[in-house]
Formats: sequence, structure tokens, C-alpha cells
Amino acid sequence: FSLVALSVAINSAHSAKDNDALRSFLVQRAVQSCCFTARTCRDGPTAQWLSSFGGHKGLEFYHGLDGLRIPWHEYLLSMLSAPAETITVHSVLKKH
Repeated sequence: FSLVALSVAINSAHSAKDNDALRSFLVQRAVQSCCFTARTCRDGPTAQWLSSFGGHKGLEFYHGLDGLRIPWHEYLLSMLSAPAETITVHSVLKKH
């Protein structure tokens, strides 16, 4: 079963509104997965930035189907067109 076949099945089985709801959920989960990966790699500042992008609060830990405040395509376009930002992190090695 390929992603192309899944996409065709979704497009033919549901209306455009249902597709938007599914795509919004998939983008939400992708953002949450990126946040989880960043935190797992001890990159909390990136996870925090990503979780709060676009005026969201706590998207990283949101449990539900409608976590995005704007449609998925607007969210991605705003992220892609956002100016570059630099995050500087200073870390101190703890001695045991």
C-alpha cells in the first residue's frame, strides 16, 4: 500500500472539506512529532518555537483533532514565508 494509493483513495472517498480536516490533522501530528524528536535530542528551544509558531499555545501537547488555529495550507505557507530566525542556546555541562 503506497502513499499515492492512499492519497487517491482519500481524494475519491471524501469531500474537499473532509480532506482539509485530514490534512490539518496530519500537519498537526507532523509538528508534534518534530517537537517530540527535538526534545528527545535535547533541543527544547526548537520544540518550543515550533509548538508556538503562528500564535499557537501548547500545540506540542495538544490531544485532539483540531489543534491548528488556521487551515493547514496557510500554516505551512506562513512557515515557509516567515523570515529566518536565529535561536542562540547556551548550555552548561553539569558535573556529577
